[in-house]
Amino acid sequence: MCYTRLISYTPSPFPSHNTSCSCICNDTSHQMTHTHTHTHTRVCMHVCMFHTGIGSFQFKAASLNNVLVVAVGSLLSVAFMNLNLSHNSVGFYQLSKLACIPVTLLIQLVAYGERVPRAVQSTLIPIICGVGYATVYDMEVNTLGTTYAAAAVIATAAAQIFTNTYQKSLDCNALQLLYHTSPLISVGMLVLCPFFDDIDGLRRYVCI
Repeated sequence: MCYTRLISYTPSPFPSHNTSCSCICNDTSHQMTHTHTHTHTRVCMHVCMFHTGIGSFQFKAASLNNVLVVAVGSLLSVAFMNLNLSHNSVGFYQLSKLACIPVTLLIQLVAYGERVPRAVQSTLIPIICGVGYATVYDMEVNTLGTTYAAAAVIATAAAQIFTNTYQKSLDCNALQLLYHTSPLISVGMLVLCPFFDDIDGLRRYVCI
C-alpha cells in the first residue's frame, strides 16, 4: 500500500500516461510490472529477516534444492500473471485467477489422487462457466494474452501445490518458507525485468 501510494505521487517516466496509480493495473504500471514485483519480493525478504531478528518467528533451516522448487514455481506464477494482466482486460485477468482453483484441484486429483467433497465440486460449476463465457465473448481476448493466461493458471496451480507439499515436508510455516523463497524470487524477477519492462522509461524515472 505504501509503495503504491508513493508511485501515485511520483512523476511518470512514460509519456502520455496518467500516474494516478491508485491501482497497480493502470497503463503505466503495465510497463513495469516485473520491477514492481521485484521491489515487493525484496521488501518481503527484508521484512522476514527483521521479524526473524526480533523473534516473531523462528528461523527454520532448509536445503536450497527443496526451496528452489517452490521459488521457481512462485516466480513463474507471478511472472505469467503479470504478463496476463498486461495483455488482457482486468475482468479476464480476474477470471483467470479464479480458474486456478479448478485447475489446482484437477492436478491434485491426477497427480496425487486427492478428491474434494461434492459440495466443493459443485461450487466449481459457476467458475468454469464464467471463465468459458468470458473467453468466448470478451472482445479484448487475444491469442497472446490467452496464452499468457493459460501459462499463468498452470504455473499458479503448480506453485500452490509445491508450496503446500514442501511446507509439510520441511515442517515449516508460511513465513519460514517465505524467508527462504523471497530472495530467490526477487533475484529471478530482477533477471526478467530487462526482457519485459520498459527499462528506458525506468532510467528516465530514476533520473527525475
